[in-house]
Amino acid sequence: MIYSVLQFINLLSMLVVLQIPQGVPHPDDNEPLTLDTPFDIIFYVVIPILILGGFFFWRNRRNKRRRKEEDKNK
Repeated sequence: MIYSVLQFINLLSMLVVLQIPQGVPHPDDNEPLTLDTPFDIIFYVVIPILILGGFFFWRNRRNKRRRKEEDKNK
């Protein structure tokens, strides 16, 4: 009985190992982000700031237009 349980656990562990894809980043082998190259700075700092700024600018414009239309309809 114990032998069967151990075989089953071994089989499950093998199935789990087979499910891990090879050649892709895993949480255990990640390296910290270093901003050494201009590409890294632009990609990880400048572009997100531009996206956030553009979103808030767009939302502000949309709200102003809606308020203007509400005032016009009153």
